[in-house]
Amino acid sequence: MKKSHIQTEVDAWYLYQKLSENEEDPILASVFVQMSEIEKGHAVEFAKALNKNIDEFLQPSWRAKTLNRIGKIFGYDYVLGVLMDTEKSLASSVIYRKEKAKASISGHEDSHVKILRSILENETRVSGNQFARFEKRHRSVGGNAIRAAVLGGNDGLV
Repeated sequence: MKKSHIQTEVDAWYLYQKLSENEEDPILASVFVQMSEIEKGHAVEFAKALNKNIDEFLQPSWRAKTLNRIGKIFGYDYVLGVLMDTEKSLASSVIYRKEKAKASISGHEDSHVKILRSILENETRVSGNQFARFEKRHRSVGGNAIRAAVLGGNDGLV
């Protein structure tokens, strides 16, 4: 796990926040808020694993700020597409590493991809049940901190 993994999570946290602030549909805005909180949880767990204070990493990168500016000017669909590409790469990396280690694949490795695909395909609603199904395991940081740190670490590999 590297500092860059933490920055990837912080950037995703920031960009999901910006998507939520600029989303007119309250349901989608809520989904983006929840995804932002999940990414923040990943960043916190990574920082703990590196014995670092998360406050050192809470600033979005130049890249994330630039993507936000692009979203402000041209609309946030491009930002959503960039996040989708990032999430796809992360999911592929997690699955590859699990297969290489002969670890079981839970089916939750690409949960963010599924959520974003639903949004990008213009589904009129992403229900709370659908979001909960995808993120059920992904959110628990407390008692299952190691699992969350591993999943978060894998999310930050790209």
